Amino acid sequence: MRVAIENLGIPVATRSRLPSVLQEDKFIVDLVDSLDGVLAPIYLVLDCLDSYFDPRLTPEDFLAWMSYWVAVDLDETWGESRRRELVASALSLYRKRGTVAGLTDYVRIYTGVDPVIEDSGGVTYATVARAAARPGSDSPFLKVKVEVGKDSHVNEERVKAIVDKGRPAHIRSIVELVKR
Repeated sequence: MRVAIENLGIPVATRSRLPSVLQEDKFIVDLVDSLDGVLAPIYLVLDCLDSYFDPRLTPEDFLAWMSYWVAVDLDETWGESRRRELVASALSLYRKRGTVAGLTDYVRIYTGVDPVIEDSGGVTYATVARAAARPGSDSPFLKVKVEVGKDSHVNEERVKAIVDKGRPAHIRSIVELVKR
């Protein structure tokens, strides 16, 4: 969380922005001077506003809020760098959602290793009906195998949830987590 910074000043004193008639009133000047300490954090945020929208630079507590904007679930057991990586790559993950490449990237960010993904898919076309056999299997499936170290804290249920989010809705999936 953001905390107060001792003796944080503002770029231009608020009293200098008062009309000259009010600058002559000691009570008004003292009142406005006392507000400078309250306004200083606001100026600081506004001066650095662009960094709040960059997942690599944003303060850590704002990163969780930013993850809601891009609809990704952060795992609180992760380190800060991995959470930043997920938020930063959310848009590219959504572009590839439902593909083997997209699912590979998402599982890699979560587990730290490349999964082995098998799918039943295949695409073809023909200019004549029933001209060629269809590639792939008639029963669509997706198998994701992830090999992690014995001391890894990767949660199999979490991997299954990630695969369910990233796979096409009509395809059943099997997740195999192997600790070696």
